[in-house]
Amino acid sequence: ATVTNRKINLDKERLEKKVESNRTEEQKHKERMEQLEQIYTRHIESLRNTIEMKIRNANEAVELYREKQIKLLKSKTWSTKYSEIQTLKLELETGLDLWRKQVLSVQSQSIRKAEEKA
Repeated sequence: ATVTNRKINLDKERLEKKVESNRTEEQKHKERMEQLEQIYTRHIESLRNTIEMKIRNANEAVELYREKQIKLLKSKTWSTKYSEIQTLKLELETGLDLWRKQVLSVQSQSIRKAEEKA
């Protein structure tokens, strides 16, 4: 009877150790997942901030260029102004469209890379 009791007790101890080990591993896994989620969230926020800063800087540059060109045009005669205005408008629209496409492309790539890392 004592041998059977000892065997039962050993089996119980082994089972308890396995259960405790599983709990510990589960907790460690949970903590690792939380850390990864925090890293991912910080990375996405960093990408968002970088993109927003680049958009602001590009908008400021376009606005400065536009103001400079407008000042230049004001100093010329009306007949030359009109054709230059049309050219400038076309250049700005073309440049802005290209810039928008590039920003969207970079944004899309950044998001895609972030999702791949997650």
